[in-house]
Amino acid sequence: MNTKIEGNPMSRWGASLCAMLLFVGCGSPDAGVQETAVAPDEESLQPAAASAADPLASMNTALQDEYRAHATYAQVLIDLGDVVPFSKIVEAEATHITAIGALFTKRELPVPGSALGEVPTYDTHLAACEAAVTGETGNVVIYDGLLLLELPNDVRNVFTNLRLASLEQHLPAFENCVESAAAELEEQQEPEEGAFDPVASMTMALQAELLMQATYAQVLVDLGDLTPFSNIVQAEATHTAAIGALFTKRELPVPGSGLGEVPAYATRLAACEAAVTGETGAVAMYDGLLLLELPNDVRNVFTNLRLASMEQHLPAFESCVESAAAEPEEPEEPDVAGGDVLGQALATALQAELLMQAVYGQALVDLGDMTPFSNIADAEGRHVGSIEALFTTHDIPLPTLSGGDLTTFDTRVAACVAAVDMESAAVAMYDVLLSGQWPNDVLTVFANLRLATLEQHLPAFQKCA
Repeated sequence: MNTKIEGNPMSRWGASLCAMLLFVGCGSPDAGVQETAVAPDEESLQPAAASAADPLASMNTALQDEYRAHATYAQVLIDLGDVVPFSKIVEAEATHITAIGALFTKRELPVPGSALGEVPTYDTHLAACEAAVTGETGNVVIYDGLLLLELPNDVRNVFTNLRLASLEQHLPAFENCVESAAAELEEQQEPEEGAFDPVASMTMALQAELLMQATYAQVLVDLGDLTPFSNIVQAEATHTAAIGALFTKRELPVPGSGLGEVPAYATRLAACEAAVTGETGAVAMYDGLLLLELPNDVRNVFTNLRLASMEQHLPAFESCVESAAAEPEEPEEPDVAGGDVLGQALATALQAELLMQAVYGQALVDLGDMTPFSNIADAEGRHVGSIEALFTTHDIPLPTLSGGDLTTFDTRVAACVAAVDMESAAVAMYDVLLSGQWPNDVLTVFANLRLATLEQHLPAFQKCA
């Protein structure tokens, strides 16, 4: 029968340690040493006279502690799965048992069995590692006490080697385990009610990465296997997988792509120019998201993806623009202020506005008719209409876009915090789009939508949060 450890996981091993040390100090029954339930110190670890003549008690003390460690680590693997460093150290403990058993066999004595009764169990990796640190520390103390005795050389050598293994290998491994398990547990803590919810940020980043992945894949279909698209499309797949893992870690479904029709490009130059715009927008998006209070795991992923876009993808596509522009007999390239590049810019803005409209609509479904969502949801509908009109004006096919799978909200504060996140990213997006060379009507719409987002929507949601 296993005993589940709750509260302080050190108590059981601490008690076992004291019992073992008292056993060593007692020596034989004729030694006349009285047992006392006090914490062992250097003086109490000094052997009685009869102990020097008989190493068997010392050998059995060491053997029982190695049995205890082996059984406990094996139980951890049963309870928590194949976790490190238990999976490796349990094998080392078996060799420790064999080494001490060989001392009994050499003396033609039977190897004592384990006197351990109930084996402790642990609910978490952290609790198991903390208990293992206590156990390995106690194991070193036991050998320190035993090595004060006058032991035969073979026993002393075995004890010295086993003490060294515990001190220099097992103990540091479990101390590292405590540190990493504690950090992992902190990342997994659920946010308190009203705390920042990162799901909207994760959704926005995922949709941006899915858009780039789909666009670069379409370039390879349209123009063949050309660099740097062939390499970077694979990198984008790892980016979407990294963000998807954040949803999975939180036991949430990974949202699907909200992208409908993917833009096509007639030339390598046009494709590379559009990619520069996309990667620049991705960097700006991550700059905005990283200003928010994010959990450590989300912040780390966003930081790494931003770095990849800024230091790898963006320079590669900028070089692509230069080399494509220098290529002879290049077909006449489309006007950068219209055609495919303009369609890409409009699709980016439309996707963002549709996502905000859908999320605010979902908040009203979840929490009822509340301000400022009821007003701003209507405003987002007008934003969508303004951008759709630009597709018609410039004779660009209207893509089919959607908000994808939507987050639901339990509280008004959580919904408002998510809205602040989205509106901040939208301002950053329009900042990037307004740096492009677009027709005047497009620039006017982008400027107006940015102003409404910055001066009306964002302050309203900040007050709400």
